[in-house]
Amino acid sequence: MAASQVGREMLREGIRDFLLTESPPDLVRRQDEGKSPPLELLRQLGSLGYLGVGMPEKWGGSGDMVDVTIMMEELGRYNQGLAHLVGRTMYGLQLLVTVGTTEQQEMWIPRLLSGECVLAIGMTEPNAGSDAAAIQTRAVLEGDAWRVNGTKVFTSSAAYADVVLLAARTGSTSERHSGVTTFLADARSEGIQTSLIDTIGYWSVGVYEVRWTDVLVPVKSVLGDVGDGWRVLRGHLVRERLTIAARAVGAMTEILELAVKYAKEREQFGSAIASFQAVQHKLADIRIDLQIARSALYNLADQVVAGQADPTDAAVVKTFASEAWVRCADRGMQIFGGYGYTYEFPIQRHFRDSRVALVGGGTSEIMRNMIARRLIRSA
Repeated sequence: MAASQVGREMLREGIRDFLLTESPPDLVRRQDEGKSPPLELLRQLGSLGYLGVGMPEKWGGSGDMVDVTIMMEELGRYNQGLAHLVGRTMYGLQLLVTVGTTEQQEMWIPRLLSGECVLAIGMTEPNAGSDAAAIQTRAVLEGDAWRVNGTKVFTSSAAYADVVLLAARTGSTSERHSGVTTFLADARSEGIQTSLIDTIGYWSVGVYEVRWTDVLVPVKSVLGDVGDGWRVLRGHLVRERLTIAARAVGAMTEILELAVKYAKEREQFGSAIASFQAVQHKLADIRIDLQIARSALYNLADQVVAGQADPTDAAVVKTFASEAWVRCADRGMQIFGGYGYTYEFPIQRHFRDSRVALVGGGTSEIMRNMIARRLIRSA
């Protein structure tokens, strides 16, 4: 086995051992039902150096996108709430490394790497979801600060975040993409109000509406160039969609384990339901989706490492993996029968959590638009 393979197996075993020890199923259930974010687990991962996976050596990091994928897959398998927080952290770290100023890097990177800092992303608005260029939240320059007014929705972690990656309009509405600027705003700034949005899943993370009323954001908080926010955000969509796919693959692994275990234990008509062909076919279908999704996932990760990743390929993998997660959760629920419809078993959490993967990071419809446009152009 090559040295890199040995290191990757050690990474997988290390993160798995950590999760089995520090994030057992009962804790995940309590965090979910109690709507309690896994902040202590995030700090523990930071103290152990896991949040530096994929980061440059300058910042004490190691590994590449394959290593990031391995970690996100294991996190998705054992704790989706924690996986979400880690994914957001890594997204922010990569933005800082590529477009952050020296001052921004020195201020935020060590805090994010330690797990002491939680990042929220303020992009979606009531009238700007898939059409992100329709952002209306406005930032107006006043001396050495930007005054921000507007409303964001579906901002996960907002109530307990330390920093918000904010997209706001600094140009005219006619400029659309070129009139948007990104900021790293202090989440505790005066004028920011959050209110929880009731959702069917991801209860431990929390999703919020955030109102920005005359919030002053220092000029030094601009991430990238003024008016160039769309390029800043788009530059890392491949990585974001890859991590979403990795979390889906991890989740499907647990779904299969839960379903097989239950099918072998549950008896009906004098036999374990695992002996029934209808159940066997559902288990087989979960395995088929899982294997195809995992193969596509790691192929994409290898392309990222080689510098050959195509946004269309990322859209394909993200769409397939997220939709496969939904399919597998549905099959798992059916195998559990009536018990799957209760909160007694964790399969219901996958059923609830999986649905957001068809929306977050780009809806399945937008992904298909991208794929189709590429096909038509290349033809």
